[in-house]
Amino acid sequence: METSETERIVMEDLDGGFVLVDFEETLAANDGNHEELLSDDDDDELSYTNSVTLTITPEFPRKRWAVNIPPREQRIKDVIKLLVLTYLPAKSVCRFRAVSRDWNSWISAPFFAHEQSLRFTKTSGLFSQFPGENPSFTALDWRSSGVPIPSLSFLPERVEVRATNGGLLCCRSHLGFYYICNPATKQWTKLPEPNMYHGPETALGLTFEPSPSSYSANYQLVSAVVAAKSSAIDDDDEDRLVVVSFEVYSSRSGEWRVCDAMYCDGDLGNPEFVGDGLYLNGFVHWETGSGKVLTFDVKNEDCGVINLPLGHGPQGSLGVMNGELCYLLPSIRGGEVDVEEEGDGALEEVWSPVIEVYGDMDMKLKRVINVNCGAGEFCGRALALVGDKVAIAVFGNKVVAYDVEAEKGEWIGNAREDGFEKFLPYVNSLVDVKVAGSGDMVCAW
Repeated sequence: METSETERIVMEDLDGGFVLVDFEETLAANDGNHEELLSDDDDDELSYTNSVTLTITPEFPRKRWAVNIPPREQRIKDVIKLLVLTYLPAKSVCRFRAVSRDWNSWISAPFFAHEQSLRFTKTSGLFSQFPGENPSFTALDWRSSGVPIPSLSFLPERVEVRATNGGLLCCRSHLGFYYICNPATKQWTKLPEPNMYHGPETALGLTFEPSPSSYSANYQLVSAVVAAKSSAIDDDDEDRLVVVSFEVYSSRSGEWRVCDAMYCDGDLGNPEFVGDGLYLNGFVHWETGSGKVLTFDVKNEDCGVINLPLGHGPQGSLGVMNGELCYLLPSIRGGEVDVEEEGDGALEEVWSPVIEVYGDMDMKLKRVINVNCGAGEFCGRALALVGDKVAIAVFGNKVVAYDVEAEKGEWIGNAREDGFEKFLPYVNSLVDVKVAGSGDMVCAW
């Protein structure tokens, strides 16, 4: 290359590869938009376009620089791959594996599954199950969230879904074996047998919080076992003494351990648990038939009770609002409105369905959500809250996701009207389960 005259070099894209070009101390990028000054410092940051025209002048000696000039489309794909994909639900992410070999390799990596489980924590739908039947799944958005086999038939035996947390499910077979699985990836592991006898009345709670420092899913399965119950006077619940023991399985140790803490008091009344537990902020909460919530502190291994509001029952459910424990209770509220009739004012009583949200340790009324979907049906069961903007409830035989702000409901699935169907919130996550003899992490929709 001659140095006696000004020369122009046009650097074209080479599929995002590195190109060795001659630079001098000062280069002018003639793309009509900006000028770039380069120095000898190795920490300089360069800005590039698809095609860069550089002017080299003979006043300065040439230097050789390694320059990576990716095409514009490639840069956009890299931003999506690195910054966007981990915020998407598992179904959407797995469908993006078909974009390229690079994306397939990136999404299949354990690091990506770990990052996605950390960043995507939004409730994606509900696992439901009627006694004696296989589980099924209802998604809030079928296009983006889902599981390849909702019946969980990839497990070695038929199971009952007992507890959920994040992207993990705890299932129990009719033989009493426990399984922890991720239905999005079809990974599963079988837990060893517990030390105590876990009868059908045993309640469970699955604890799981993704850790920024650990790729594996460190979880605990907490069981509340009714060890003894007695009555001083004719089986009267008010005089019944209840003893509840706790046994915890830890994925770190791979073993069960009976806790020293025990609940032994008559305040619990009817020890029958209404469903399984809800884990939140280090505590597992179980609703009981006596209108109280049995609470277990996982870290300190302590327990206590919280009183539920009046009107509690199978139509209500424990939930989360603004990161705090709450209780969702469907109700009917009425009021008189003015109605014009032949020119005369008249009053008419109007009834509308609502969901009352109770919170704090004393379960005070915190919020009332009007959920009149205009379908002529009253809210029969409150199932869950998605953040503080969407309430999931059952109207007749329809499962409806109700947008609180827009005051509009959307049908997302069907439900039985007898009330025996169980619904559990689920997060469509790629959280990695330590596999014991099951398949690899493949999502096949």
